[in-house]
Amino acid sequence: MVSRRVLLLVGVLALVFASPSVAQTTTGSIVGKVTDSQGLAVPGATVTLSGPNLQGTRTATTNNLGAYLFRDLPPGPDYKVTTSKQGLAPASQDAIRVSLGQEFTVNLAMSPAGVTETLTVTATPLVDVTQTSIGVNITSTQFESLPTTRNFQQLTTLAAGVTLEMSDHDSRFRQSPSVGASSAPENNYIIDGLSSTDPRYGTSGANLTMNFVQEVLVMTGGYQAEYGRSTGGVFNVITKSGGNQFRGDLFTYFRGKGFTPSGVERRRNKELVTFADQRGESDLGFSLGGPIVRDKVWFFGAIDPQWSTNYVGGQVEGGVAIQTPIDRQFDTTSKVYAGKVTWTLSPAQTLAVTMFGDPTTQNGWLTGPNADPAAALREQRTGSNNFNIKYNNVFSSNWLMEASFGRYSQGVQLEAATPEGRAVPSQYDQTIGGFIHGGFQRVQDDAASRNAFFVKMTNLVGDHDLRYGVDSEMNDYRAKLSETWFNFFGPAFSRAAYIQERQYGVNGEGTTNNAALFIQDNWRVSAKLRLNLGLRWEHQRLNSAQQVAIAGEADAEACTSLGECRKVDGITLQGGFAPRLGLAYDPMGNGRAKIYGFWGRFYEAVPLNINIRAINGETYIIPQHVSDNGLTPENWYNQNGSPLAINGPWEVRRTSNLVLVTPLDENLKTQFQDEFIIGAEMQLKGVWRGGVRYVHRKLERIIEDIGTFIDPADPQALTGYVIGNPGEGFFGGPFEKPSRTYKAVEFTLQRSLRNNWQLFSSLVIAKAEGNHEGLYMSGYDQLDPNINALYDIPSFIVNGTGKMRADKPFQFKMHGAYTFDMGLTLSEGLIISSGIPVSAFGPEIVNGYGDGTIFMLPRGSEGRTDTFWTFDFHADYRLPFMKGSNKRLSVVLDAFNLFNRHGILEVDQDYVYEGMDNILDWEADSNLDASGNPKYNPNIPGSTFYKTPSLFQLPRTFQLGLKLTF
Repeated sequence: MVSRRVLLLVGVLALVFASPSVAQTTTGSIVGKVTDSQGLAVPGATVTLSGPNLQGTRTATTNNLGAYLFRDLPPGPDYKVTTSKQGLAPASQDAIRVSLGQEFTVNLAMSPAGVTETLTVTATPLVDVTQTSIGVNITSTQFESLPTTRNFQQLTTLAAGVTLEMSDHDSRFRQSPSVGASSAPENNYIIDGLSSTDPRYGTSGANLTMNFVQEVLVMTGGYQAEYGRSTGGVFNVITKSGGNQFRGDLFTYFRGKGFTPSGVERRRNKELVTFADQRGESDLGFSLGGPIVRDKVWFFGAIDPQWSTNYVGGQVEGGVAIQTPIDRQFDTTSKVYAGKVTWTLSPAQTLAVTMFGDPTTQNGWLTGPNADPAAALREQRTGSNNFNIKYNNVFSSNWLMEASFGRYSQGVQLEAATPEGRAVPSQYDQTIGGFIHGGFQRVQDDAASRNAFFVKMTNLVGDHDLRYGVDSEMNDYRAKLSETWFNFFGPAFSRAAYIQERQYGVNGEGTTNNAALFIQDNWRVSAKLRLNLGLRWEHQRLNSAQQVAIAGEADAEACTSLGECRKVDGITLQGGFAPRLGLAYDPMGNGRAKIYGFWGRFYEAVPLNINIRAINGETYIIPQHVSDNGLTPENWYNQNGSPLAINGPWEVRRTSNLVLVTPLDENLKTQFQDEFIIGAEMQLKGVWRGGVRYVHRKLERIIEDIGTFIDPADPQALTGYVIGNPGEGFFGGPFEKPSRTYKAVEFTLQRSLRNNWQLFSSLVIAKAEGNHEGLYMSGYDQLDPNINALYDIPSFIVNGTGKMRADKPFQFKMHGAYTFDMGLTLSEGLIISSGIPVSAFGPEIVNGYGDGTIFMLPRGSEGRTDTFWTFDFHADYRLPFMKGSNKRLSVVLDAFNLFNRHGILEVDQDYVYEGMDNILDWEADSNLDASGNPKYNPNIPGSTFYKTPSLFQLPRTFQLGLKLTF
């Protein structure tokens, strides 16, 4: 539970602010100055704002300096600003776009009375000269004209430094981008003001079809104090709203199995070759928005049922195709939906209610192709259902309020699809790349939720734009999972055969209550200079159904050796002040350029996986069975039960018995990262915008579990863990402090859509070094935020510092689109990037961690993979027979990897692996480190597969679409 002091403080603030609520900005702003023909300020002028996304009109009166301000504006195009005053001719500017989270300057000049109204034709502002945040805004018009797989996460890669390359490495990150050197689970995803980040793992927790989306704001750094819970990026999405006219679309997209060629190599795991999947998919979506009451109540509703079949790629082992008695495929059905009602309660008050979700079912061959049918056939149900209520009130021209309340909920259920699968454990043959025999005895039933409220007040006091408020979340995760499986490694430990048994189970509940207070002062020091001074205080309190076990210096031995730990009703992480300091200077004073700098601190929001696996506790028993009977890949497994029931007798060499609740350091502190940015940005010739910036990010503190070794009879045996801050405190102090440093120079050049074409381009030169990848370990493929394996075994730290995956001498992106007068739009997406650094991994053999855990040589020191590039293509043709009407029927074609490049994305980095022919040489006593694991020896041959290709680009594939807009 949250402490009484925090609850009292949050409650008082909520009462003062008048209403509870969730999340972050869903609007934009327009500011400006009105002058006369001599350039002097015009006070007391009436400024009127109108636009198709605005219910009614807004008015403001210029102050003594001639300045005006419109806040809380729905993002969208075609806004118009008009000013009038007795004795002067009206002036106006139209074709203004309001962008999500941005504040643009629109200055107007009025002529003497009697002169015709002045229509200002200066370029629409593109540079927000008031902020220091970096990233990109992507509108619905822009992403509908670019090649995309139609999920909003795909187009976040238009921003410099954002990639989806981890989706190739691990399918769990298919919709979770990486920002800079931060791992994919370190972002915050916000949809219509509600955080849709997966509470369990920190990945993207909800999908939306791009047809439902109005705009996406990608913030990769420099964001202000109202944003938090991220050491990566913030992806802020708003869905479409209705209007005074009924508008909608009917669409269908199709991808046939034959649109992707068969027999294209995708992965290699030693002797096992896996071909790329083929995919057949279709959908039939519909959206409609319009007025319930004109200028008063609008609605928007959309649904997009999606059906797909994945034809799992075939496999070849040692040149021989692996055959199965049934087709390897699985079916997916998703029901993606969104809805919104917007109600102007009064000229000063707006209420918006939003719902969205993506419930999904999958059935069939839900693993790689290297498996027996009973092990591969599974059923899975996933997805989320969410709602958010947002209230805005403009009390006066100097006092505004935003408030919201929402709930995010998701679930995961997984089990074998057949009785045979449920009856027999999975049996992995690690000598041939992990082929799965037997069945699948996992039973999983997880549910996670988030209740969130958010209140922000804005006061304009002289030259100070003050924003302050409360941002609170109550996260819950219930997990129930059990499974037994086996790994076969061939000869090991001077014995003829080695089988590792794994028994895992967890059943419990974890909660984390996050509360934050923030204040931001955007101070107009002068007409050209802004100071953005912010402070955010983050509070995180972790708990579980089993309470929380803690320990300190006084009872460390009793807790870690005897299990006599103190139990408390939750633990509050220490250290939560996050200052944000920014400076923005407009050198020309016209709102078209800025020089800016930023320094800030960002805290991680700890995902609830740690509450379940560590705080609540789990059972993880790993016996190591050895035998003198020589076994082969053909005879070691048992299709009817346990492999230990045959080929005996077996002897238990060692058992890692981790039936435990993991204690936490009583002085545990929050994980955080510091960031420094300096840059310049300028609007060039109306529709062009260019920028350059230097970005420096440094991970200063982490939370991780640390292995304990307290068995005097077996000092190398892992007996448990304690969660601390490596490099700090009593438990973490003996270890080297973790490191992750990202340094990058980013160049950007963009052209807004005008005269039929647009462009997004960037060049990033980045250097990333350290030993801590973040909340995911790529070598070990481990997604266990804050309890990854890095500090479990001393061997893992040796040679662990060096070049990281984000270390790239260059990464160039260019996305452009052109629309011909005949109604044809053509666009492209080009990405060219340096390859990733290569390491030399070895296995942990004492406690069962296995391959990909130990750095035999310094991280990233063994070269780099080949330069990567891909080229995507998009064509959209508006059929001519509907021209001249408000209807549009378009045929759409997308081609991904148009030139069918079969580039190498990754290489095999196992210099030594369990199951290799000469593993006994590496396991000789004379070649083991102090923890009993192999160390580098130039006199022993490494794996013959080392540095051979292990992952290739997906082959070319096409997508067809038909869209009716009305």
